[in-house]
Amino acid sequence: DKAQPLFDGSTLDGWIVGGDPASFKVEEGCIKADGRKGNLVFTGKGAAPAWKDLDLSMKVKTKANANSGVWIHCPAVASAVNAFALEIQIANDAGVGQMTGSVFSIAPVTKQSVPNDQWFDLRVAVSGMKVTVFINGKKVNEWTQSADWNPPGSVPSARLGSGSIGFQSHTGETWIKDVRITLP
Repeated sequence: DKAQPLFDGSTLDGWIVGGDPASFKVEEGCIKADGRKGNLVFTGKGAAPAWKDLDLSMKVKTKANANSGVWIHCPAVASAVNAFALEIQIANDAGVGQMTGSVFSIAPVTKQSVPNDQWFDLRVAVSGMKVTVFINGKKVNEWTQSADWNPPGSVPSARLGSGSIGFQSHTGETWIKDVRITLP
């Protein structure tokens, strides 16, 4: 297993918070996004990551009204509003238009895969210009960025390329643990 842990379970060493500095904290061995607007981006120790192909896995649990996400190929810098990256949505309330696994504003998932208050496995695999999202081992979404990709106006910087990974805090509580990345 070549998977490398990105979160040590006790500190946010190697991560940077943008937006509300209180939007992310470590609680009970987990990263907790508490609904204040912010982003948590992995910077590592040393040179900023410039990953292209990657396989990212984590365990996630949402509370009612949670709305957050996973940033893919974002710059390893603090960002106040949104990262310049592709976002994989995390939202499990019934009736939300873009459920967990959506490529936000690009390839929506409209069916709820898991309820709130239950841990689930979230995996995001990027190979070339294709991103595939799995929940509890089941593929729920796949999207390929075309060579002439022009992002929608609602997410003008959403694109695959290279960079780091991160998390978004928007509303409600999202808990994340066991964050691991496998690189080719």
